[in-house]
Amino acid sequence: MVYIYPVVEVKDFVYGHRYGWLNALLQSAQGFMLRPEKELGSAFSARLTLRQHLQRRYGARLDGGVIMMDHGIMSQSFAEVFRLAKTPKNIVRVYKTLDVDYGIAYDVPVRLCLQKKCGDPEVKRAKTAEELSRLAVEVGARRLREMAEEAKRAGFRGLVPVVQGLSRGDVEHSAEEAVRIMAELQDSFTAAIGTGGRSLSQEDVALIRYAVYAVEKYVAKHSAKVRIHMLGWSSPDKIRDVDLLQKIYSADSLTPRRRAVEGKAYVIANGRLKLVGARELASYDCGCPACTSHKEYVADPSGRRRNDVRMAHNVYVLQKYLASAAARASLYGWARHAAET
Repeated sequence: MVYIYPVVEVKDFVYGHRYGWLNALLQSAQGFMLRPEKELGSAFSARLTLRQHLQRRYGARLDGGVIMMDHGIMSQSFAEVFRLAKTPKNIVRVYKTLDVDYGIAYDVPVRLCLQKKCGDPEVKRAKTAEELSRLAVEVGARRLREMAEEAKRAGFRGLVPVVQGLSRGDVEHSAEEAVRIMAELQDSFTAAIGTGGRSLSQEDVALIRYAVYAVEKYVAKHSAKVRIHMLGWSSPDKIRDVDLLQKIYSADSLTPRRRAVEGKAYVIANGRLKLVGARELASYDCGCPACTSHKEYVADPSGRRRNDVRMAHNVYVLQKYLASAAARASLYGWARHAAET
């Protein structure tokens, strides 16, 4: 089963507590992705963990759910929020202070840079896509080494390296370096595969598949254990490769929350994933924690924050769909194999 970690804001936990659906959210989603924001900056300046900040300021108890945190794509967002220069060591310092379970390494998002959506100063000199890809891997590996040293010193075990690249050669090098560095730090870890946060093409999926196999190859070489996380998976329904799905443990996605805010929700109809308006959920037979306890909020299309519980429904349905798609593909593969033999 692929666990979907919705990309959320701290206030989502606050409103979930205020309107009584926080437990439904925690039951639907095993984990959450956070990015630099004002609330996290307030917690860091007070030297509080995220959970302490929620409890003391809002009375909200975050008793479950894995918290994964990204460093933010734009350098200035991190610096503005935490009032620290964005460096590998300072990022680890923030992760450790906030006591997040996992923190994404300071990578260079090469696909976003290629789309001119990233302003990382260390790769600005690249004149071609090939040079950009190579530089991104080299810079990412150097930063990861610095973060691994700081993580060891600080006792932070949740560092998540990012494996990426625009070619198989660069992906291979990225995987080799990431696994070698992490294997020296600890014998088990989570590794993220960069997607660029866009709808995936067949070429993208092929490169992701190659990245996963490359990580597994080098993990075996170092006798380590790894969980694979998909970074910025905007279209979870686009990968139908059962072998690949079975190798992915988790994925963060903006989609569940974004669609919830838009007043939309996912349903499964005739084995297919379908996006519908919130009102249509009133008659939809759903056993998810959100619909079971707060159906009136889930089916309300208004923009009130109490209705953002729809993100819990969306996460639940996406995970159910991926699990059923994998099961169907596995059964089809077994049946075809049986017929051929």
